[in-house]
Amino acid sequence: MLDLKVKNPSVTIIVINYNGLTDTRNCLLSVLKTNYPNYTVLLIDNGSKQNEIELLKKEFTNKRILFKQFNTNLGFT
Repeated sequence: MLDLKVKNPSVTIIVINYNGLTDTRNCLLSVLKTNYPNYTVLLIDNGSKQNEIELLKKEFTNKRILFKQFNTNLGFT
């Protein structure tokens, strides 16, 4: 249960990429501008054809971003 008394509870921002390198890059640039101090970004590559996650890993070395890659598009909910 979320403790509303905690000043800055931990937040995970999930970004899903599927053959959308430019859009994902722009999204990450925007998210990283947040002033909120306690967040992590989970970037999931959902089977992109051009190995986009490797390009994003090289560009975004921020420790707040965790990368996960799937070989096929598993969809999203």
